Amino acid sequence: EDTPVNFDPAVLNTHVGPNLAGPLQLSTLLFNALSDDQRGVIINLLDQKLTNLNPDFFSYTLTKHALWGATQMMAQSFAPRLRVVGVSPGLTLPSYLQDDARFQKVHKEAALLDQSSEPVDIVQSVVFLADQKAITGVNLTVDGGQHLMGLSRDVSYL
Repeated sequence: EDTPVNFDPAVLNTHVGPNLAGPLQLSTLLFNALSDDQRGVIINLLDQKLTNLNPDFFSYTLTKHALWGATQMMAQSFAPRLRVVGVSPGLTLPSYLQDDARFQKVHKEAALLDQSSEPVDIVQSVVFLADQKAITGVNLTVDGGQHLMGLSRDVSYL
């Protein structure tokens, strides 16, 4: 388990690359590749845990929290050339801690709308945000209301 009680810098380092440094580097490369008259959008994949914090998956959550902060700062810095937004899915695919039956049960019970996000919901949200020329620096939570339930543990443990 990765929690604040047993924090291991090595575990944090495994999450920094794919969840923070990679997206930041790609964002900077895109910004520098566009001319002043070109426009684009960066859509960062965040997590509903940002509005429903719990200590489970501590290192992962820290990197997603940092990416959310970077999303807002890049939205300020990269405008008007680039808009920068985030999408925060809820439980979408089974975790390594769940079998299919447990996933299906939690997917339904850990969301106010009787199901958390499906892959198609996330895709539709990304398409929506990509098309909205007046939206930047926001995070769209796509989780069937999971973030409003105040869960004390990650859904993988329910």
